[in-house]
Amino acid sequence: MDSNGPEANFYLKSARYGPLTVRESGFTIQVGSELPLEITLSTRPAQVNGVVLTSDSLPAAGETVVLVPDASRRSLRAYYKTAMTDQNGKFTIKGITPGDYKLFSWDAVEGNEWNGAEWYDAEWLTPFEVKGESVHLGESDSKSVSLTLIETTAGATAAN
Repeated sequence: MDSNGPEANFYLKSARYGPLTVRESGFTIQVGSELPLEITLSTRPAQVNGVVLTSDSLPAAGETVVLVPDASRRSLRAYYKTAMTDQNGKFTIKGITPGDYKLFSWDAVEGNEWNGAEWYDAEWLTPFEVKGESVHLGESDSKSVSLTLIETTAGATAAN
């Protein structure tokens, strides 16, 4: 439901089908119905940028950064966003719908945003919750965040 891609510059602010607000619940069009569908887009999305460092304070190059929505919106994949770090560990995520999120970056994770990524699984994500960086974003917000790469390989656990 949100814009996709690294250069996203809008998000779906609201959607109504007749008297129903359907932004997050979805809807089914009734055959023969004359209910209006109203869609509002905002060109004022939020963005987050920052840096990911290893536990040794070195830049974490080529790592995936994942923006995970608050628990009430985790079943809606449109709220998740990802970015890759550059050679200096820096990243930018654009086109974010305002709300509460956590940012994560793992040294190894299965899947990706299109193919069954582990971060969509609440049970898999739970032990990492304390390592996520919380961020609240309003319309047009631009926040900078520093993350530490979460180690999941070589016998590391979420508790490390």
